[in-house]
Amino acid sequence: MLTRVISYECCPGYERIPGTRGCPAELPMVNIYNTLAVIGASTTQMYSERAKLKEELEGPGSFTFFAPSNKAWAALPTEILDALVSNVNIELLNALHYHMVNRRLTSEELKHGSSFASMYLDFPVHIHHYSNGIVTVNCARLIKPDQRASNGIVHVVDRVITAISNNVNAIIDLDDNLERLRVSVRRSAAAAESQRFLDSHFLCGHGCCRSHLLVGSEGSYTVFAPTNEAFQKIPQETLNRILGDPVALRDLLNFHMLRHVRCSESIVSGSAMETLQGATLEVGCDGDQMTLNGKAIVTKRDQLGTNGVVHYVSELLIPDSAKVLLELAEGSSVTVATKLFVDAGLVSHLKGSEALTMLAPLDEAFKGSVAMTPELRKLLRNHLVKGQLSSQALYHGQELETLGGLRLRVFVYRNNLCIENACIAAHDKTGRFATLFTVDKLLTPPTGTIMDVLKDDDRFSLLVGALQTAGMTQLLSQQGALSLFAPTNEAFNALPPSELSRLMLSARFCSPWFCSPWFCSPWFCSPPRFCSPCNGVELSALLRYHLGEGLLVSGGMSSHTRVRPLQGARLELAVRNYTVYVNKVAIADADRMATNGVVHAIGSILKPLRESLLQSHDSHMTQACRRIIRVRVGLWRSRRRRQALEVQEETGSGGPGGDRLWRSSRRQTLEVQRRRQALEVQEETGSGGPGGDRLWRSRRRQTLEVQEETDSGGPGETDSGGPEGDRLWRSSRRRQTLEVQEETGSGGPGGDRLWRSRRKQTLEVQKETDSGGPAGGDRLWGSRGDRLWRSRRRQTLEVQKETDSGGPGGDRLWRSRRKQTLEVQKETDSGALKVDQEQADGPAAVPRAALPSRAGVNSFKDNDLFQKVLKSRSSRTMEMQ
Repeated sequence: MLTRVISYECCPGYERIPGTRGCPAELPMVNIYNTLAVIGASTTQMYSERAKLKEELEGPGSFTFFAPSNKAWAALPTEILDALVSNVNIELLNALHYHMVNRRLTSEELKHGSSFASMYLDFPVHIHHYSNGIVTVNCARLIKPDQRASNGIVHVVDRVITAISNNVNAIIDLDDNLERLRVSVRRSAAAAESQRFLDSHFLCGHGCCRSHLLVGSEGSYTVFAPTNEAFQKIPQETLNRILGDPVALRDLLNFHMLRHVRCSESIVSGSAMETLQGATLEVGCDGDQMTLNGKAIVTKRDQLGTNGVVHYVSELLIPDSAKVLLELAEGSSVTVATKLFVDAGLVSHLKGSEALTMLAPLDEAFKGSVAMTPELRKLLRNHLVKGQLSSQALYHGQELETLGGLRLRVFVYRNNLCIENACIAAHDKTGRFATLFTVDKLLTPPTGTIMDVLKDDDRFSLLVGALQTAGMTQLLSQQGALSLFAPTNEAFNALPPSELSRLMLSARFCSPWFCSPWFCSPWFCSPPRFCSPCNGVELSALLRYHLGEGLLVSGGMSSHTRVRPLQGARLELAVRNYTVYVNKVAIADADRMATNGVVHAIGSILKPLRESLLQSHDSHMTQACRRIIRVRVGLWRSRRRRQALEVQEETGSGGPGGDRLWRSSRRQTLEVQRRRQALEVQEETGSGGPGGDRLWRSRRRQTLEVQEETDSGGPGETDSGGPEGDRLWRSSRRRQTLEVQEETGSGGPGGDRLWRSRRKQTLEVQKETDSGGPAGGDRLWGSRGDRLWRSRRRQTLEVQKETDSGGPGGDRLWRSRRKQTLEVQKETDSGALKVDQEQADGPAAVPRAALPSRAGVNSFKDNDLFQKVLKSRSSRTMEMQ
């Protein structure tokens, strides 16, 4: 277990006081020499005194001292330290002067890439200020910066720095451990193309082109220089191939170089750094070890030159661009596929210079041991595509030709890029001549149409029969791009036997009123009873719901993905625990590729999800079915109403009292009957139209009044206590009226004068009451009857004005007013009696039995004698007018 200890120190110029928090005590500022003792650089103070540098550090001036810490002196190699101590007046003094700058420089003034002349022969010290806050001087890290003194400033560093005089080229040329690197560079320089490239980028530092590895004095670079040991680890065949290929060698050398200086002290965590070749290196640290691509292969660090820094590495870094296809495959997670390609006899393609793209399945795609068979050998040849491709350049619908002669289709989805059923699982690896695509599974190239795929698999025998019954074989055999979620035999057998038998029956036509090919399925139309059996169309609708538009492989499916079927609501896809579900039904066997689509085997019949039916934009089918039902119900109600009216007209009986429809029709029938009777009366009285009808009603009321005034019997003298008395009264009244008519043929005594008096009053009332009637009508009718009569009179006059003297029989407004008039007749048939009774006896109510019944009035009207009287009265009335 790694334990990290964090220690806190006082800032420069301050001191801790026991028993208090922080560093409250402010120290007096002293010179550089005395400051060295209190900041952890006492060894530097000691060597300064030996080199007779004390007086200079205590004297006047303004200096910047990069003072090595005590640990830095202890880490110095013994031979170097002994050489310095043995010659303190020259070597040690020069070394200490190289750590000093004759000016005050704070850490903020130490900019990245800057250099300052030291006090040793003006040799520069090189500053690098990194983005993570780390500041180095000649790759020595400042661990205690800005320690102020009276005559300058001190920065404590973690190592002893030495003067730099050689560039990177000279460092490589002078080190025998890099001999193989120098030989490789010279061999590559023999090629003209490589020579021109190297001449434009690399210059010799000593006037002779012994090394063309790095640029000259311009720029700053980091070189990961492979040692002789690193070259020995590479197979000789591979090394000779790279050294003999100028392009591969150029990429190899540039892959070991960065465009900026990276001292080891600046690396605190792994980070990707771009090389001159264009690829990236993962540079990090593991404890005190510097790592490359996760490997601790850096054996020597921070060999600083004037134009960069060199780190020695124990392994050769070969970029993908310098590898052949077999080398690309061996360095990735496709070892099983690589072995199969070798066993299939495809090594010549993997090692050659042919432009190819290999589709290599992951090791997880192979379950158990895989034996080489002729079918597998043929399949592996179809995993090698002609041409060096890039996945970024592929597009949807593109076709790729394989070594096996097949043409593979490219599908670009929102979340994936697939070639047939295999989807890209990792970034491309672009080699010298070929490219490696890592895919998630073995390819299954198409061998026929969707119908061919179904017929070749016994699991879909029932589905094939259903497709033939529904007449969909041509649809699945022609060109296109469909996704079939194919129910297996188990899915059909899971249906109830009656349902399965009904679906498999021969197709019949659907009822045009209730069903159409789009709505006859009970899953799409509710309620089902409005759909007549239409098995062929229903089966077609069911199968079309399993056919999605577009070719969608499992790699392109994700949660919340919807597929539009050929018929019905959208299909809902979901992915849980690496299993794909469609409408909550798991896909048992996916990606059986066909030339016109793909087949996914499922274990259940798909049904629309209720949520999707409510929320889907394709709910128009349900709405259309409901519209059909509403139209059908409306037609049924209309036909029923017509039938009821016909029955009413023929039988006059109507229907049950609680039926609102019947009651409405019954009222209309009664109104027609009343209107017919009124027209008959008009014909008999010769009045013509509503005007004559009103005159007849007026005469009728006068006649009744005459009968009441001249009758000495009437209801009062008879037994007016029930129906028998009422019949007796009507009979007596009829006889008296006939007698009066016979005696007064043109007036007669007594009764004629009385009748003419009443007639005169009636004419006066008619003249005075055109808009309601004044006192004359009031005396005749009484206050209550007069008000009601005047209201009805005004309505009648308004109707006459609006309908041109009565209006045609078809005028609804006139009929409505006519109905009201008839209701007044009902209420006022015995109005005169009721008014006279009220005037004589006061407001007491008239007994119900005292009024003539409606049946009596009707029977009275039907009497022949009464009809003669009416004709006679009508002729007299016309003479008087």
